[in-house]
This record gives sequence, structure tokens and C-alpha cells, in this order.
Amino acid sequence: MRSTGTVSIPLRSPQVTLALPDRGPYSAEAIWFNAARFILMVVLFLAPLAFGAVEPWAFGSIIFLIVAALFCWAAGCVSEQRIVLLWTPIYIPALLFAAFAAVQLFTGRTADRIATRDSLLACSAYLLVFTLSGSLFSYRGTRQWSQLGQAVTIYSLVLSLFSIIQFFTAPERIYWTVIPRWGGSIFGPYVNHDHYAGLMEMIFPITAMFWITRPRDDA
Repeated sequence: MRSTGTVSIPLRSPQVTLALPDRGPYSAEAIWFNAARFILMVVLFLAPLAFGAVEPWAFGSIIFLIVAALFCWAAGCVSEQRIVLLWTPIYIPALLFAAFAAVQLFTGRTADRIATRDSLLACSAYLLVFTLSGSLFSYRGTRQWSQLGQAVTIYSLVLSLFSIIQFFTAPERIYWTVIPRWGGSIFGPYVNHDHYAGLMEMIFPITAMFWITRPRDDA
């Protein structure tokens, strides 16, 4: 049996296994995990479209969806009677950074308490998305990874095409209707074109690795 790299920790036993037999797409845990995957894809795809989720309403909606994905993952783990978690050493510096920010916030050793609170909330949300995405999309084979790769490829292509058309037809507006109050160098759904470039830099490795690692018989 090939290992998926996902650590499954039984809730009733200290034994740790790396792979489990598939119980079918309609089992309780599969439904919960699929729901969590769908919510995460909605978060990852809609956050950039909502002006980069910098508006309070957009950021609040993203936090709500992340919590919903966490609930679905937890329900799937209960149904499976295992904690499905992909372990990576990256968690260590991420948790240390979050702990450092929390100490600053709760001890009052920060120049801006509100900004520190909001940054800690954002950091926690990003860490949850990172953890859940790695665990859920690497769980039980490559099918979920293939679906994610295809979806990201199509999304990046459509977003790039939209951004180019908007740039040449209405360079001072977002979605041809929204004019930023303080101006900016607009490109795509972002006020700052550097933020769009950052999004593409994050999307490109996923798309590239999907096509590089794609089995030949899928072509």
C-alpha cells in the first residue's frame, strides 16, 4: 500500500497509520471531507475576487467559511474515528510566530493593539487554511489533488484574461464599476497591481506542479 503522506491518528488507539482503505464516496466521513474541500476552494477562489478580502465584510465572510471548513473536517474525523492531519515542519515556525503575536497582544506589549489583534486573527485563519488544505487534498490518493490542479489552472486562466481585458478597457475601475477612493495602480480585482502579481506567484507553482506530475495516461 502506498503512503499518501497524511498522518491519520486513531481517536481510540495510540497506533498511527499512514493510509486507509477507501470506504466509498458516499460514506459519512467522505461527505464531510468533500464538503470541507469545497468550502476551502470557495475561500481560495473568492477571496481574491472580493478585492483581496481587505474589506471588513469580505474578511469576515472568509473567516466564517474557514470556520465552517474546520467544522466539516472535525466532523469527518469523528466519523472516521481518526484525526486526519498532514504533518510538516512548517507548522513549528508558524505556531511560534502566532504565539509571539499572542504574547504581545495579551501582555499589552504592542504599539497598536487593534492592528495586532486583527493580524493575529488573519494569521490564525491563514494557518488553518494551510493545514486543512494540505491534509484534505493529499488524503487518500491523487484524485483530490488532480481536481484542485485542474480548478486552479482554469481559475488562473480566466482571472488573467479578465484582468487583461479590464486593464485595456477600464484601467481606473475594478469590475468596470468600482472606483477606489484613494486611487491606485489597478489590475484585476486588486487596487495595487503588486498584489495581483503576488497572487499569480502563489498560483503558478500549483498549476505548474499539477501539469508536471500529471500521469501520461490522463492526457
